[in-house]
Amino acid sequence: MSNKWLWVGCGLIVMVSGMGQVAHGQVATVPSPEQASTSAVKRQVAVIENSIADTQDRLEHSKMIIRKFEEQVANLGEQLAAFNVSEVSYPEVLMQLQVQRINLSIEKAGLDAKAEKLAELVSKERQPSEKNEQKRAKLQEILALEEQGLQRLNELHQSGVVPTSELLEGRKRIIQVELQLLELDSPQPSTSPEAVWAADMLAKIALDRVENMAKLAAIDELLRPLQHVRPTLSEMQNLKNEIETWQAEKSQMQTRQMELQDRLRDLKFKLDEVDSPDK
Repeated sequence: MSNKWLWVGCGLIVMVSGMGQVAHGQVATVPSPEQASTSAVKRQVAVIENSIADTQDRLEHSKMIIRKFEEQVANLGEQLAAFNVSEVSYPEVLMQLQVQRINLSIEKAGLDAKAEKLAELVSKERQPSEKNEQKRAKLQEILALEEQGLQRLNELHQSGVVPTSELLEGRKRIIQVELQLLELDSPQPSTSPEAVWAADMLAKIALDRVENMAKLAAIDELLRPLQHVRPTLSEMQNLKNEIETWQAEKSQMQTRQMELQDRLRDLKFKLDEVDSPDK
């Protein structure tokens, strides 16, 4: 019996010894906490480095788009320069021209009203008076009588009764009456102080109206091309809005890039501490 239990004891010792060796082998394959932490940090480093690369790509893309839009804005600025305006000066130039046109239009209305009133005063002075009309009627009556007398003298002259000198005298009297009628029909100079003043003012206003119309024509000539500038300004503003959007994207990517680089620097510092021989 003693030998049997001896063998049993030896077997148990061998079994326990083998299990101990197996257990010892399994513990050797499990990484230590330091190794697990290092692996985790390395994985984080890889992820952050990929994020930095992606962020850099997006940042470069933003810069490229911004440069493209800025070139387009510069080209549109050159187009505006052809009209002697810029994006900044255009509203002021347009407003000044429009204000001047309004003022000149108001001034023209005043000049037209003055000219009309003065013309009425001058015309009233030059209208035939009742006395002149009576004189005209008398002269026309005399003219008719003289023409009848001349016709009679012409008949007598042909018969040899009346000499040529008398016939010529009759013709002379007719010419004198016709001259008086012509003088009566010709415009009479203004004689009253009011009429003289109105005539002088009318002449001055006529020159003012010519100047006014010339200024209006010049302003219209300047305003006409500015109407074609509006679409260019609208396009330029749209481009600047796009640039602002992409500038915000660029700023966001730059901020993210710095944050990622700071995080990467901290992780690498942690790896250096783990791998340091002094640790």
